[in-house]
Amino acid sequence: MSSGLCPLSSIRVASAGVAACSAPKEAPKMYRRVHKSTAPSSPLVLPSALPSSGKGLADRTFRSAAIVVSSDDESDRKEEKKSSPASGKKRTITKAAPKNSVEGEKKAKQEKQEPIPAIRYWLNVVSLEHVKTGVEGGFTQACHGKKSALERMKKGDGIVHYSPKVMMGEGAACKKFTSIGRIADDRIYKFDMGGGFVPHRRDVVYEKNVTLAPIAPLLPVLSFSKDKGKNWGMVLRAGLISITEEDFKIISARMIRSVTSSGIPAKK
Repeated sequence: MSSGLCPLSSIRVASAGVAACSAPKEAPKMYRRVHKSTAPSSPLVLPSALPSSGKGLADRTFRSAAIVVSSDDESDRKEEKKSSPASGKKRTITKAAPKNSVEGEKKAKQEKQEPIPAIRYWLNVVSLEHVKTGVEGGFTQACHGKKSALERMKKGDGIVHYSPKVMMGEGAACKKFTSIGRIADDRIYKFDMGGGFVPHRRDVVYEKNVTLAPIAPLLPVLSFSKDKGKNWGMVLRAGLISITEEDFKIISARMIRSVTSSGIPAKK
């Protein structure tokens, strides 16, 4: 019977497709339950008898439902793995403390245990020519006149000058301790030497009666050189280094002949 009307079965399918399109947001849960219990793993197939107007809507609805079902299944499997571990023992994850924080705590403890002494001692690396100028003027410069180097010192600190060469740059080797004294006060000031060079200085009370002392015989006993072997000179490249009180006494014993206003003990 070809009356041009759609069969009843086609009308039911089309209405079902429209109903699926207008289903509430909770519809994916229904598809999920059906999919878990009875639906096969193969993709959903749309009926070929659907009209073209309802097929597109139904197609989009079924596809979104299938995506929801597959994503929900994956999340369920992850939850099942978390809730039922393979072994009966509980897995405990402990986070290691950051390395920097541990080192910081150690450094803080060392600073508490080893307070900075009231008097410190310094070794300043300067050419013999500049040392003579400093002794005559009663001052010292460090690291090419940098203020930051002098700020490490304070009044009463001991200072020794070591001269690797007679003149700065290329020239004859000296390799001797060339002056010794004490920091006079806490003042740091600039001095214009001309040519645009304005270094920072500190006043020093120098020991006058001294003998230049070669460093070679003292290398095995000084703290900054005894464990360095032939590489002891690398330490002095910093320009200004802190030395121990024992180092200062050993050097002064080789240089000083009598006691003067600096208060440094004389050689016995």
